[in-house]
Amino acid sequence: MVAIVIRYNHQDREGHQQGPPPPPPPPPPLVRGMSMAVESKLIAEPGASGQKFSVVIDGTSLPTILRSSRSVNRLRSIISHELCESAVFCRVNPKQKGDIVRLFKDGFGGRGRVLAIGDGANDINMIHQAHVGVGIFGQEGYQAAGTADYAISRFGDLYRLMFYHGRWNYERITHYINFFIYKNFLFTLCQFHFGTASRWSGQTVYDSFYVLVYNSIFSVLPLTVAALFDHDVHPDLDGPDGDGRILHAPSVTPAFWRYQIIPKLYHRSAANYNFNPRVLSEWIVVGTLQSIVCYFGVWGLRQYNSAPVGDHGLASDLWMDSILLYTAVLALVSVLILLYTREWSWVLILAMVFFQILLYIAFVFAYDTAIDDDDASGYLYSALSSVSFWLILLLTVVVCFLPALALRKLKLLSSQVPLVEAIRQLRVSQ
Repeated sequence: MVAIVIRYNHQDREGHQQGPPPPPPPPPPLVRGMSMAVESKLIAEPGASGQKFSVVIDGTSLPTILRSSRSVNRLRSIISHELCESAVFCRVNPKQKGDIVRLFKDGFGGRGRVLAIGDGANDINMIHQAHVGVGIFGQEGYQAAGTADYAISRFGDLYRLMFYHGRWNYERITHYINFFIYKNFLFTLCQFHFGTASRWSGQTVYDSFYVLVYNSIFSVLPLTVAALFDHDVHPDLDGPDGDGRILHAPSVTPAFWRYQIIPKLYHRSAANYNFNPRVLSEWIVVGTLQSIVCYFGVWGLRQYNSAPVGDHGLASDLWMDSILLYTAVLALVSVLILLYTREWSWVLILAMVFFQILLYIAFVFAYDTAIDDDDASGYLYSALSSVSFWLILLLTVVVCFLPALALRKLKLLSSQVPLVEAIRQLRVSQ
């Protein structure tokens, strides 16, 4: 059985259950009867426009309706009417289930999304046709759960999947993609600036092994951890039968908060607020500007400071500056991950300490001492023993970080504070 629920009104159902059930009308001809029965309620009786109704169609009548494009459009318009509470298709085969889902999927024209949920092998076709397929681990086996986009253990988990994890996944994935593009622009454009300064000699500013571990370990793993565990807004209640953890102001009633404020949070994902050309352009611009500051800050300050570095009495060379530039880029990426992560979990802090600090230090020391024939080895002690190394590193990161921090804080002080930030500040203040 396929059920398309459009609206649910508990009071109306109770009212219908209290009164005596009306006698069933005689079955009219299939398509003409469907049109007359519903259109008489919607058009011929304007005084009864507030009466809600449901549509029930069995599997034997469905092929006749789907055979005609006129009856299909009429069925789609009836079910999508604001007074239609639900539509139930009973005794339908697996192919018909997929046809029903595809009918409404194509009818939205990109304005909506269809979710199909099932627990058996006969629901696989329906799950594949929907925009989002959900499978339930049930007594009929794992066929539906194995082919679906998401798998849940019971039907009650659908609430959290749709209204909690659905929004969280959008926020996390878009945050991950945007930041991934930013960090690669920051890292790669430093090589571009070095190419212009070296007149395209073919020399790289980073050692090849440093380039390899940048996008495989140091900048990816902490960002992945941040995207997996980040929460921009905690749920107001733990589902329909929540434990009453109200996180809103005492002056706001729970009903107003739940039905007026919380639904506005989903406008961000519907409007693709976090992933659009404007947002991508902003991250690209930030990465470009910070690459200019990092490269020319490191090279300019190093050239200005011509004091000897280390015990050999020589000034810094390419690979000393390369280690400094690489460390500055990695430190800046780490700081901005912490800045744009809405909630710091212990997993994120552990990943930052291990991958960005301990593992990086161990890698640099091991690479510098174990590989003697590499161009970038043998410079670590001279670089770390220089005071200018640490001063330039700190100055470069601070100059790049402070504008990003200031812009983020200005959004909270402006008159148009995003709803997400307002809820977060309200939760922190309680």
